[in-house]
Amino acid sequence: MDWQAANQNPQRSPENLGSNPKVQVTNEPASDGASNGSFAFPKWIGDRIVFRLALLGLLAAAALMGYFLGNRGNTRPVEMPVELLHASATHSSSSMAVATGKIDQDSEGIFFLDYLTGDLQCWVFYPRTGQFGAKFTTNVTAQLPGGKNAEYIMVTGNIVVPQAGGNARLANSLVYVVDSRAGLFAAYGVPWNRSMENSGQAQLGQLVPVGGGQIRNPGGGIQPAPGANPANPPNGNP
Repeated sequence: MDWQAANQNPQRSPENLGSNPKVQVTNEPASDGASNGSFAFPKWIGDRIVFRLALLGLLAAAALMGYFLGNRGNTRPVEMPVELLHASATHSSSSMAVATGKIDQDSEGIFFLDYLTGDLQCWVFYPRTGQFGAKFTTNVTAQLPGGKNAEYIMVTGNIVVPQAGGNARLANSLVYVVDSRAGLFAAYGVPWNRSMENSGQAQLGQLVPVGGGQIRNPGGGIQPAPGANPANPPNGNP
């Protein structure tokens, strides 16, 4: 029987395998992936993966660009508080103080106080001409007679000046000077002519004292304001 003949055949050797036409023995070397025990994708699969990743990256970039372009018109500008936009700056050294202050809507002034001489100056920049076009001066020792022993502090503040019939008026800043040793202060205004600035004409003048007084009570305590009646305060409390 066929199964008996099959069992009686000796075990086939590699030499006998070569005689079987259905089995082919080849001496070609194995591929690189098989020789080192690793598995390698065919090249066409790797090319497809790279292509799909590149396509996804392009689609993501296009989506982001569309989002930003679509919302660009709705972006609100950064708004700074009005107080910061119109803030003044002050700095001092051992012999001089410097401060800035608003003169009008378009112009700004810079104030200099010389501790050694008491000279106070205000220089105003003209935006239309691109240069300094106005200078106002005074000497604070007329209101603060501290002399060389004075210890000065200077700051500026904004004011709102009603429009007058003429062009001359006070600028939108007052400059305050304090003699901390004597306990006195004085305030000065800038006489400003807007029409002269618009025409580029130079302005020279004196800073205008607008007030001041004693801020330290030699006897201690708090001094009442001028005209106040301590026995009958405004709130009606005894």
